[in-house]
Amino acid sequence: MSQTYLINGERAALNKRIVVCTGEKGGTGKSIVARFLLDMYLANLIHVVAYDCDSNNPQLWRHYNRVVNGGVKTIKFNQHGFNEILKNDLQQLSPTVALMDLPSGVGDYFKDFVQDVQSSSLGYRITMVSVLGRVKDSVIQLKRLIEACGNQVDYVVVRNLYVW
Repeated sequence: MSQTYLINGERAALNKRIVVCTGEKGGTGKSIVARFLLDMYLANLIHVVAYDCDSNNPQLWRHYNRVVNGGVKTIKFNQHGFNEILKNDLQQLSPTVALMDLPSGVGDYFKDFVQDVQSSSLGYRITMVSVLGRVKDSVIQLKRLIEACGNQVDYVVVRNLYVW
């Protein structure tokens, strides 16, 4: 049985999530984390809709487009109308999880995205999975996102311990 909380005065299940994999720099492992999460959702038969928002390196689409029911959708996160496309998909498909693999450097758009999703009555909670690289910019970007979004989103921080 899922727990509930209130969004705009309406009850919403805690298990309905928009999971966003983000990070400031390319090569930090955002797509690997997104692929791991998608594998986990599929293995546990969780109804998921996946979005690959990195048009320069669409790893999620490349590896899972034929595996995910309905395919992996490709769209630019900062494209005009993205929020409306996402909200329409959530209303029509009603997935338990919407997984988004974002390209680096879209932090400026994230706050508006969060506010738009929170103001809708779709009942989804956003979880930001921030993948930190070895540079200070990763931490600075995470700090900015936390300052901008506050408690409107849940945070998971992944530190990539790769060695070159």
